[in-house]
Amino acid sequence: MRQVSDYTDAELIKIGKKTVESNIKSAETTKAKTDIFNKLYAAYQAGDIEVPGLPKVKKD
Repeated sequence: MRQVSDYTDAELIKIGKKTVESNIKSAETTKAKTDIFNKLYAAYQAGDIEVPGLPKVKKD
């Protein structure tokens, strides 16, 4: 197994860049899923949709 000191600066930068890009994509995916959940939950709370397993919300 290679040690950090075995890598060139260019290789470390490339690995770091890929890691950062991967983390950004993961964060964007998480944010998108959270946004969808929040919209669905708001619709549930407003009584616009029913969710199996949860009590029905009465519209005002």
